[in-house]
This record gives sequence, structure tokens and C-alpha cells, in this order.
Amino acid sequence: MEAEELASWNLLTSLLRRELNQPEPDALSVAMVRELLLCLILQTSRAAARHKPPVTVKTQLLRRFHHELDCLAGPRPSIALLSRRLRVTPSTLTQTCQEVLRYSAKELLDRRVALEAQRLLVHSIATSTAIGEQLGFTEPTNLVKFFRRMVGTTPESFRQARRSPRTPNCADVLSDSTVIEKLRSA
Repeated sequence: MEAEELASWNLLTSLLRRELNQPEPDALSVAMVRELLLCLILQTSRAAARHKPPVTVKTQLLRRFHHELDCLAGPRPSIALLSRRLRVTPSTLTQTCQEVLRYSAKELLDRRVALEAQRLLVHSIATSTAIGEQLGFTEPTNLVKFFRRMVGTTPESFRQARRSPRTPNCADVLSDSTVIEKLRSA
């Protein structure tokens, strides 16, 4: 931050500190804290926007790689195929990912595939075998091993833990014997 920004930041933080130290905060004090925090966030955003790092060839490659990962549909491609699409060698892609993000291209691809598997497990009724086939795993056990390595649990355990309990429908309610007895006695 420059000197003027820093002086403004210090003023805002001292006002915020004073409001937060009120012995009995009232509605006006709460509103003041909210507005001061908003001012600090906006000031930080402006400073960050002015001090963006320059766009390099490596950051452009990583953006394109992330775009390719986001557009994945169907079986998981190899790093060689992705690097061909990006018009770089696999070693250049992996080296760039490692230098900038501290992850290899394969690790990033695996994380994206694991995220897609998680999404499908929670939001679809497809079996883990079908999800594995959709993601390009040739054997059902390969998805289970991959998922356990990446997420730390099996696909089915993950699904059961994340799915919300099923809302009972009319058939469930009518099959409940206590409800049937109440309806008969009414």
C-alpha cells in the first residue's frame, strides 16, 4: 500500500477498533462496524487490483490448462493429450504446474477427476461402477482405489455421508402402519 492508502487504512482500523470496544453496542454501532468493514474490504480490493502480478507465459498456460480441466467431459484424458491440446510438451506443462502451483499436472488432473466423482456421487443416482466408467476407469476397483487415495474414503461411504436424508413420499407415509391405523380410526 502507498502512504495515502496506509493512512486511510489506519484511520479506518482505529475507528473500527473504537466501535468494537464500545461497552454496550447499539444498533448504530453495529451499522458503523458493518460499514467500516465494507470500506476496508473495498480498499483492500482496490489495492490488490492495482498490484496484480504481470501475466506471464506460464500463467497463461495454467489458465488454459485449468480451462481444459473445467471442460472435461467423459473419460479422463492423459497429460499427453491435454498438453497436445495446449500445444506444449507434457514436460513443459508438468514443469510449469510444479513451479507455479507446487503440484504436478497429473496431480491437478487427479484432483479434478476426484472432484467430478464426488459431484456425481452426491448429485446422481448412478452406481459407482457407472461413474467409474464415465470417468474412464476400466475396472470398478480402479475407481475405488483412486477415490480412496484422493478423498480418503470409498465412493459409497462418501455418498452416504454427503447425501441428505430422503424426504418421505406418499407411498412411504401410507406404508407406515401407525398412520394407517390413525386414518382408520378417524
